[in-house]
Amino acid sequence: MKKLLLFVIILSACAFARKERTGAYEANPEEYDTMTIESYEIALAEAQNREKAAKEQIAQEQATIESLKQQIADVDQQIAAAIQEKYDILGITEQDVIDAENEIASIRQELELLLGLSSDELAKRINDIKNLEARIAALKAKPVSYLWRIRDQIKELEELLERVKANLPDKPLSYTVRLIPERRDCLYRIAEYDFIYADPAQWPKIYRANKSVIDGSYERYQRNVEEPKYSRAEDLIFPGQVFDIPR
Repeated sequence: MKKLLLFVIILSACAFARKERTGAYEANPEEYDTMTIESYEIALAEAQNREKAAKEQIAQEQATIESLKQQIADVDQQIAAAIQEKYDILGITEQDVIDAENEIASIRQELELLLGLSSDELAKRINDIKNLEARIAALKAKPVSYLWRIRDQIKELEELLERVKANLPDKPLSYTVRLIPERRDCLYRIAEYDFIYADPAQWPKIYRANKSVIDGSYERYQRNVEEPKYSRAEDLIFPGQVFDIPR
């Protein structure tokens, strides 16, 4: 009797467990899909084949990448050799190129600052403009300027300089002393010209702006003349001298 009762209990438990599994399968059948050993082995073989093909493709791509890297390295070497050949022909070094580009950057910065000034302010900075012009000319005179990248940058500087000079006042910023028969140019008369100051009393401005040039000429005059006719440097100027005209 006890054995029969135990058997019934086991059967009931098994039926309950089967019902539980059936309900779970109906709720999530994908979790309970089954396959045969044969289908499993086929799927596994296919997966392994795909993995092998993928590895082979990766290896091929890596080989291609390494080949491209080598080609790039070869091209870089050729470029470096070509650049060095140009340097050797021009008698320059990489440092010369670096120095030139640093100078170009410095000049460009100063010119861009000048572009932001008014005409009157620019007139006061005429010496700065001339200095920048001289620095550009010095760059053009260097062998490094024959390199395209340097030459093009210098051209840009020249264009900037022209834009700055175009903003200067209409009146001349310099005057070349002329040889005029019976009416010798002097600072007084230069200041009197309408296109200069239209005011002869302004001549000291011209003298102060060109003192080194005028005084130097006067000193040579004193050394070479036994009885100097002129007692003051500002009284003696010479045809062909170029004076800055302060604005």
